[in-house]
Amino acid sequence: REESKRLALVAENTSNAVIITDTQGFIEWVNAGFTRITGYALDEVRGRKQEAFLHGDKTDAEAAARMREAIGEGNGFRETMLNYTKEAAPIWLYIECQPLRDAAGTLTGFMAIEQDISRRMAAESALADQSRNLQTINAALLALGDDYKDNLNRLTSLAGEIFQADFAIYNRLEGETLVAQGQFRTPADYSTRDRAEGHLCLEVIRRDDHFLHVEDLQNTRYKETDQSVSKYGLETYVGHGVIVNGETAGSLCVVFKHPFQLTGNLRDSLSIIA
Repeated sequence: REESKRLALVAENTSNAVIITDTQGFIEWVNAGFTRITGYALDEVRGRKQEAFLHGDKTDAEAAARMREAIGEGNGFRETMLNYTKEAAPIWLYIECQPLRDAAGTLTGFMAIEQDISRRMAAESALADQSRNLQTINAALLALGDDYKDNLNRLTSLAGEIFQADFAIYNRLEGETLVAQGQFRTPADYSTRDRAEGHLCLEVIRRDDHFLHVEDLQNTRYKETDQSVSKYGLETYVGHGVIVNGETAGSLCVVFKHPFQLTGNLRDSLSIIA
């Protein structure tokens, strides 16, 4: 009994989620760590199986099947699995489950310790994305030829494809006019020459850091000053300055008709291409 009390005290104070179930996997008890990680309190999950409320569309079905099989056979298991919180937010959990037995060796239930490894998984995913992007950029650069205009379109297309943008443009500043010298999926009626003043790309050229990321464009001044924003229903703009002979000559930009989450890896990719 004293050992059980000590175990319960440790479980209640650990930052990880701790779950105790019966022999069929129905929850009997969870600690505060479980509530903090998943958003579910004990009263909401008692008598339920985790898969009934934590699993979702992208949960690994094969891993879930292995877990059910292990419990059915009275065995423990270790799995890394994508789950979902009470607010439907994705969360990666490393799960270690062990069978509980009494002094006679009879199975009495299971105890699982679940660690939130979402940050680690995100970092690994970002690293993999960065590696793929760099390989794609390297291959594209090696494939460039002698045709200057073709190269500009290739590099603009490269940016658009990596970002999966609605369209992408390389605008070069010529006097008071922006001239589209590289295009990717631009609308058929897109004007290749536009007044520079008030244009998002001019902001990029003028900025000291040569970079601009604007969200919710329909509620910014650019809806009035940059005709493409209202004309094409743009929501997100990401642009990077293009340096020629030490001067910012233009802007390579990718645009979206929907909200877009910019990552550091994608920003780096745009910088390399520009």
